[in-house]
Amino acid sequence: MPIRKSIAVFLVSLTIVLAATHVGAAGVTILIHGWHSSGDVPWWTGAMQSAIAGQHLGGEQNFGTITVTGTTGNLSATCDPWNV
Repeated sequence: MPIRKSIAVFLVSLTIVLAATHVGAAGVTILIHGWHSSGDVPWWTGAMQSAIAGQHLGGEQNFGTITVTGTTGNLSATCDPWNV
């Protein structure tokens, strides 16, 4: 697989999970993973999101998934949900 295609595939599957604020504390936690040939998001990202919310945010969580697609020099990012 050519390097540029590998980079593009990696970026397509790149997902960042953001865990947000709690009363008296504010911050952002970013979970990042690499390329998976199946195109699926790894199971552990959801488990990690829940663990962070449960242990550090008192169960509260706001999160969004940012997905980057495209090729080198022509990237696009989308966030779902956007209003976290």
